[in-house]
Amino acid sequence: MAHFFDLLIEYFGFGTGSIDTTAAMIVWGIYIGIVIASAVALYQKNVVGRFVRSIIAENATSPETAKTLEELGYGKKYGIRRHLRGKTALSSIIFEAEDELVLDDDGLPRPVVRSSVNLANGKFYIPEDLKHRAQVRFEKKGSSIWSFLLVVVVFFVMAIGVVQLLPWFLGVLENFLYVPEGR
Repeated sequence: MAHFFDLLIEYFGFGTGSIDTTAAMIVWGIYIGIVIASAVALYQKNVVGRFVRSIIAENATSPETAKTLEELGYGKKYGIRRHLRGKTALSSIIFEAEDELVLDDDGLPRPVVRSSVNLANGKFYIPEDLKHRAQVRFEKKGSSIWSFLLVVVVFFVMAIGVVQLLPWFLGVLENFLYVPEGR
């Protein structure tokens, strides 16, 4: 088993105890951040976006046409229920029928800070003024599982390339910046 870890350390650039190790850790940290950001974008477009698109498809654009979570098919979806409770991207475009609309300086409905949400019987809608913003922000096109996998693979290959070329690049940089003593 030690052989496997030695190979892993050598291949991914860890364990040399030098600046190469620190730089490799930074590269892998950036890679992990990119993967996490891609996963969040995938979730937002496919889970949260599907919910927003279902409200738009049901034409729930006013308190009178608002729909319950059960009517929209999201009665038991924990993720959507959690997003409706807090101050999230959804709370800036989805309103509860009982919410009092407050307009901002541009005449658009302002996000509501809810102290509590009636998830069992509450009716939700997207005001007509915010419908276009919601369609653009949560459109289906853009983040698919294939684009996520492509990001993961491409950036993994790039990270390996950068980590493998790092010692050479740092050597070139050191030779360029090296000033002999006595000059």
